[in-house]
Amino acid sequence: MLDNFDNALRPEGIRETVSQEILDKYGSQIPKELKFLWKRDGFGHYNHGLFQLINPDDFRPILDLWLGKTVTNYTPFAITAFGELFYYRKLSPTESDICMVDIQYRKIEVITWEMEDFLNNFLTNAEDQEEWLRLTLFQEAIDTLGNLEKNEI
Repeated sequence: MLDNFDNALRPEGIRETVSQEILDKYGSQIPKELKFLWKRDGFGHYNHGLFQLINPDDFRPILDLWLGKTVTNYTPFAITAFGELFYYRKLSPTESDICMVDIQYRKIEVITWEMEDFLNNFLTNAEDQEEWLRLTLFQEAIDTLGNLEKNEI
């Protein structure tokens, strides 16, 4: 199911088990791939913090601020090392997408239409990692400053 993701991104560092309360609260709002990762890996860093699965409750106020309102069918689920926030939008029973709040350029971008594509293709593609996750800059920062802490950018 997530072979490319598993081969490219390793859970490392700080990990937090996802509580049953969070699974119950968001389980019907998120795709099966994300629910699988929450159960298997919990919240935490991948590749020293290049990408981090987050507790939606911790980042809901930030997403609401950016959107100017609360949208209950939008679920923040990840951040990058440089603070971009990814969220899942359940637009209808059959339509969804993954968006990114780009704090550097003050805009919101639709990244892809499906969670599996986001995890297996977007996050693992070398060009996307360089362009969107700024892999080279991240590696330089880690070499200079050390690993990131929980929810740190």
